Amino acid sequence: MSSIQVGAVKKVLSVLWKYRDPIAEGIIFLLDLIARTAKKDNEAERVAKNASDTSM
Repeated sequence: MSSIQVGAVKKVLSVLWKYRDPIAEGIIFLLDLIARTAKKDNEAERVAKNASDTSM
């Protein structure tokens, strides 16, 4: 790894460290959003399956 690459990695890590709390909050928000969306999708699939089972 060249000294330029090492410097770039250090810079990126320092920026990530400086903004770690907002980054962590953003990641948690996105994971929560994904979980809620998946839950809604599962509920919609279950309702659709129940409706198709009832109509048979």
